[in-house]
Amino acid sequence: MLVNFLETDRLKARFVLILSKLEEYSSIETSRFDEKQYSKWEARVSEAIKLIGDGSPPEPTDAGAPRAQSGIDRLKSELKELLALVADYDRYWSEGAALMNSLKMVGVVTIISFLTTGLMPIILDEPPVIFNVFHWGLLGASGSLIIVLRDLRNTDLTEVGNTEGVRELWRAILGAVLGFVASILVYGMIRGEILDGKLFPDIGAGGAVDIGLSIVVGIAAGMSFETVFERARKSSDFSA
Repeated sequence: MLVNFLETDRLKARFVLILSKLEEYSSIETSRFDEKQYSKWEARVSEAIKLIGDGSPPEPTDAGAPRAQSGIDRLKSELKELLALVADYDRYWSEGAALMNSLKMVGVVTIISFLTTGLMPIILDEPPVIFNVFHWGLLGASGSLIIVLRDLRNTDLTEVGNTEGVRELWRAILGAVLGFVASILVYGMIRGEILDGKLFPDIGAGGAVDIGLSIVVGIAAGMSFETVFERARKSSDFSA
């Protein structure tokens, strides 16, 4: 409603301010508001400003008066729509930023906790150092959460705020669970000699090389749980 009381010069100044904010949104790679949309809005505003002219009051008999008034009315309408658009983006962006920061903080704390518990045989340093199935599962969950946090860097905060972050929240939870299960599957396949070779540890040996391979394979299994599930499915396919 305040837009209706703005003078022509202040109307133009307000547009410059709002357009600069839109330009900032369009320059962010993950934002849904791209440069093409910004260019369209800039063109619409420029066209309305041209109808106004230099903003000087026209003579009563001047034929340009209706044209200038039409430009002012159009500019006010454009500003109202633009203010609503920016308000939505500001709200979605702030909601998404708050939620993503919370997810990142919880993810970091969870990864540290999982890794600490998963590496407990090394921390305790009581030979023989052997990782059991629970340790493997926690290492896998850590690996999956690491991938989730990496992808969060390239997430559209506006989209997260728009959907209230439910998708990202479930993605993190499901990723941790699937990573946990995938690493346990790898543990079982190594024990069952389905997976064998220099890349896979001798779980019962407890040597330095096997300890290092257990950590690497356990975390990597969580990072690539889709590949692990596919390999496990093929290994358990008895149709042949």
